[in-house]
Amino acid sequence: MSLHVHANLKMRPPSETKVVQPHIVSLFRSAGCQADSTSQYRASHIVQGFPDLVVFAPAILKMFFFEVKSYLAEWTNDRGVRIRFNPFDEATWHPKPLEPAQVRFRERILTCGQLHYWGGVPEARATLVELGLAHRGERGTFYLGRPR
Repeated sequence: MSLHVHANLKMRPPSETKVVQPHIVSLFRSAGCQADSTSQYRASHIVQGFPDLVVFAPAILKMFFFEVKSYLAEWTNDRGVRIRFNPFDEATWHPKPLEPAQVRFRERILTCGQLHYWGGVPEARATLVELGLAHRGERGTFYLGRPR
């Protein structure tokens, strides 16, 4: 992921989904999944809110949708503390919220019993852990595959 630095040396997050998406696709493929992009960066006739990725996980005989989101430059946590994006601290990587059409599509997918996830790289990792395609070590380190 490329870092952007302003003249005053404040780092800012990648502002576009297309910058984050290749990293997520690579992560899913490393876990043995097939990740197909449905992203449209200009007007198209695809259904509004359709997720960016359709992912097939043959190892667990499942498929799921993943909506890729870039990160907010600044956000407020549950305690009211303002957090700024830091590319070296994943705890500061907070994805942008879903658009209304994406929320509606997500609700329809979930109502039909399908899996839908959204976010950036940390959320993609959490998705793989939830599905049993990856795990976290004792100290939170991310590993692909099941624990030995």
